[in-house]
Amino acid sequence: MKENIQLVLSNYESKYSDLSVFLDKEEAEFYVYIGVALLERVSIDAEEIGHKMFIGRLYNSGVKLSVLKERFEHDPRTIKKWGRALKTCDVDEMSKAFTGRKAKMKTTPELIRYVVQQYKERFILGHSFREKIIMRVEEVFGVRLSPSLISGIYRNCGDDLPDDSFDLEDENKATLEHEETFTGSKYVGSVQRSPFFSSDRPLSPNGEMIHHAGLVLFEKHLSSYPWFQRQIICQILSGAVNVEQSKSLCFESLAKFCPKLLKTLREQRQLLDDYATLDGELELYRINAGLLSDGPGKGKVYYFDPHTKRYTGTLNTLKGWCGSLHSVSRIINLDCFHTQSGRPCFIQHYSPYYDMRERFFMSLAVFDELFAPDDRSGRTFVIDRGIFGLECFKRFENDYLITWEKGFDG
Repeated sequence: MKENIQLVLSNYESKYSDLSVFLDKEEAEFYVYIGVALLERVSIDAEEIGHKMFIGRLYNSGVKLSVLKERFEHDPRTIKKWGRALKTCDVDEMSKAFTGRKAKMKTTPELIRYVVQQYKERFILGHSFREKIIMRVEEVFGVRLSPSLISGIYRNCGDDLPDDSFDLEDENKATLEHEETFTGSKYVGSVQRSPFFSSDRPLSPNGEMIHHAGLVLFEKHLSSYPWFQRQIICQILSGAVNVEQSKSLCFESLAKFCPKLLKTLREQRQLLDDYATLDGELELYRINAGLLSDGPGKGKVYYFDPHTKRYTGTLNTLKGWCGSLHSVSRIINLDCFHTQSGRPCFIQHYSPYYDMRERFFMSLAVFDELFAPDDRSGRTFVIDRGIFGLECFKRFENDYLITWEKGFDG
């Protein structure tokens, strides 16, 4: 034990533990002992999450609320909130409890970068650019900002703000100023000047600055698709690989390539749901299989590869263990079939309600549709040891199974 440390909390003041808390001589850390053994050192800074969790653990261990208030000078309601959050084992609840008011801040770093990027593109948005930026921020981040805050963010965080007194009717001048605004931007995701054209290159008076201009290279191929498929393809080619990412696209520019557009996420999801049929899914897998030398209908060996990912969507799903987070969270299971050469050829998504031994045969029933009836037997499936189970083994009547026992190191 260090010399000259002050007793803050005695083990006699806790009902159910032998914890004692001391303050070191520099008054920078708390030393937590269990009996005579040093358990941990905790910062005295009340804003650190480790400090808050420490107080919550003391409350949960039986230390009286009045004692904690007196010794550590925290509000009793706050202490109770910290203790309850630790008991929930819910990452979202704990984050909300321990971040406090900071969790409700409107202007996060991501929001600031987004506003600065949109503000630099105000020449394209027209006279009502502030209202359009406010609407986009509200749709992406779920908060509504005032016009003055939008301008203040750019003044404080963007490059030097150019004079707003330009004439919007002068398209050539707006285009030139817009090009200069993007030069040397230090923000990720902002538009950069093309390196193939000189800065003093004269522009046509009838020229127009648009985003996603590279889509013109695919115009010949896009013209053969129905309007909604055309919109989705354009969004993917412009970098929005899912519906949510389409929020960051410029629909005024996309309108140059699509005869009709759905801007809201809800409408896009509803129409995608109508298109996303099982027959359409199987047709895509059949086309993909034709590109693989050992795909369905050609190969005989397949690897079953289950994945678990954190689920951040809008559906109510069960919670489970997420390996990437090393904690419990809302998850989704993605079960893949790979060919012998390691190429993915099939994938299905499941909630954690189903066990892997159930999910495999549910996936196999759909996977079989990619094979001719005569080819749906004699295959070999290599599966993780989680498939172990006598009832499960008995279901492999027409195919072969390779798996391994726990502790097998090859």
